[in-house]
Parts: sequence; C-alpha cells; structure tokens
Amino acid sequence: MSLGCGFGPDYIALNKYRENHLDWNVHFNYYGYDKEPLWNFVTQTNSLPITYDLLSGMNFQEMDIVFMNKLFSTLKNHNLHTQFLNIFQQALQTLPIDCFVVFNDTNVLDLTEKSVEQGSFHPTMISYGLEAISKYFF
Repeated sequence: MSLGCGFGPDYIALNKYRENHLDWNVHFNYYGYDKEPLWNFVTQTNSLPITYDLLSGMNFQEMDIVFMNKLFSTLKNHNLHTQFLNIFQQALQTLPIDCFVVFNDTNVLDLTEKSVEQGSFHPTMISYGLEAISKYFF
C-alpha cells in the first residue's frame, strides 16, 4: 500500500525489482492512494492510484509493506500532519505484525531544526513499539 502515491514511483520500482531480481511468477497487489485525481491521468491506468482522502481513515490489514514517500512533509506544509497522525495511530492497530512501514521524507538542512521524522513521525512509531531505523542523506 502506498499512502500519497502520486504517480506511483514505488509501484514502478517494485515492478523493476521483480523484473531484475525475482521470478516473474511472484505477484503482488499494489494499492496506491492519493487525494489528487489528476495522478490518474499520469499513470494512464484505472488500477492506480485510487483517489482517496487519507484523512478519512486507513486500514492496513493484510498489508506487507506500507509506503509513505514525502507524504508527511506535504501534510505538515498544509497543517494537516497532526490530524493525519491521529488517524494513522488508529490505523496502526490494524498493522500486521510482520509488516514494514517505509517512511521516506525530506531532510532538514538546518541541523538546529528537527526534521519531520524526528519531530513527529518517529516518536509516534516508537510509541507503538515499532523500530525506527533512520537514514539521512545530504
């Protein structure tokens, strides 16, 4: 599942990975959710992304990986990050034990300011007993 999937770069990457490293018999179901309906025209497919407002709620049952690429900083820029975190915390109750949450967002160049990961997102993950592994790239 990809939250705020945009044009589906993670879908493209998963297919590329399967093409180069896995048996073609490996299949996966991809669910891409984005509020912006214009992304449907970019992908030129009816199956992704699904136009959906994540602030309406989420359910992670039967998911193996949940992707969030630059979603949180976008929500923070629109002052929707706190509302999203509240809804996301509720959705974490449906997260399977062996599921991965891949959170990719912007770094902060001014090291005196906390990044969105350090300030809000990672503490939420840790409070649910999830392990937060951070990688920062400059």
